[in-house]
Amino acid sequence: MSLILEIDTRRDGDTATVLVAGELDVSTYDRLLAELDSHLASTEITTLTLDLTELLFCDSAGLAIMLTTSRLAQVRGIDFEILSRAGSDVGQLFELSGIAARLPLKML
Repeated sequence: MSLILEIDTRRDGDTATVLVAGELDVSTYDRLLAELDSHLASTEITTLTLDLTELLFCDSAGLAIMLTTSRLAQVRGIDFEILSRAGSDVGQLFELSGIAARLPLKML
């Protein structure tokens, strides 16, 4: 069970960056999903970046959000990118699960 999830959004013109820190799991995923959905529904956003460089933990609920967001962004014509730290626990999760190949993932 997650202790804390912090979400901060920054806008620059038609670009939104959602920064996520802490732990993303089944008890916190709905907050991130609502935030991402609001940007996907916006007609003002053409680029959406999900910055996970400060994310410490992610479970399958978090991975499902990323897959769904990627698919919805593609359908709506929004450029979507996920940033993660190479070698971090979350970065290793992407690699070991094989999901890295299915996401627009950039390892920093």
